[in-house]
Amino acid sequence: RRTVYRRFATREALLEAIRSAKFAAMEEAVTAARLVDAPVAVALHRLVEGIVAVFRRYPFSQDLMQFSPDAYAEMLKQSERVEAFLQRAADEGVIRPCLPDGLALALLYGTVKLFAVRFVDLEPGCAADIAVEILLTGIGRR
Repeated sequence: RRTVYRRFATREALLEAIRSAKFAAMEEAVTAARLVDAPVAVALHRLVEGIVAVFRRYPFSQDLMQFSPDAYAEMLKQSERVEAFLQRAADEGVIRPCLPDGLALALLYGTVKLFAVRFVDLEPGCAADIAVEILLTGIGRR
């Protein structure tokens, strides 16, 4: 406790530092996935692999953290980038175009979280292999 409170004046300051570090790592994973220009399946795999690694490195639920209006706006922008990618995947016929709004995103993050938390013995790349197969089988174009 002493070490923590030497660096952070309050619990809220500690949580803000964790939130900021996790958000930066998520941003790095989203950017590295090349959601706009990589082939959809490749970008999806990179995204899942990167986010699994981030969730494991920062196992704190964002629900526990207070978000400033600026931090919340940043998080929404990041989510919009992923949603735009999922729309691209639908436009290119990789996933079904007629899914209810938000379903693909919810399944993506739910699956990623499952592999990040429950199947920690799998390397992020192997977890992404299985997760992407599950996602594309479940919401893939038939």
